[in-house]
Amino acid sequence: MREKRLLHIGLFVGTIFFLGGLLWLGSEVVRWLKHDQWNIFSLFDVIGIFFPTAGLDLDAWLYEPRSWFGLHKLLHGLIGFIYRAFLYIPFSAIVILIGGGLYCGCRDKLKKMEHEELLEKIAKMRRRKKSGGRTPRPQKSRQ
Repeated sequence: MREKRLLHIGLFVGTIFFLGGLLWLGSEVVRWLKHDQWNIFSLFDVIGIFFPTAGLDLDAWLYEPRSWFGLHKLLHGLIGFIYRAFLYIPFSAIVILIGGGLYCGCRDKLKKMEHEELLEKIAKMRRRKKSGGRTPRPQKSRQ
């Protein structure tokens, strides 16, 4: 029962995230249509809020490192890919994906649980039908 309640909460939170992300992305699109300005709030901005770089300019370091040259050589491809491909994705799109994934995962789990409960009810009904419509009583032990 507790698991079912948590899944319903997950459905609700997933729906809120999904719809909130759509509204957020929609407001960014409307702003672009109205002002011809795409002021995207990206994942990089969110990371910057929680983990300030303390003066480290990551963009400059990726293209012209002034220190940590060995590390730059090792990680340039990986960091460059992540930096360019994922960090500039609109954060609203990430919220939409998280919400949709949470909703779909909880919905599928709930359907599976409901299906199993239905199968249990059918099995109980079949057992009752076999016993003549009565639930079998435990027999008294003879001593």
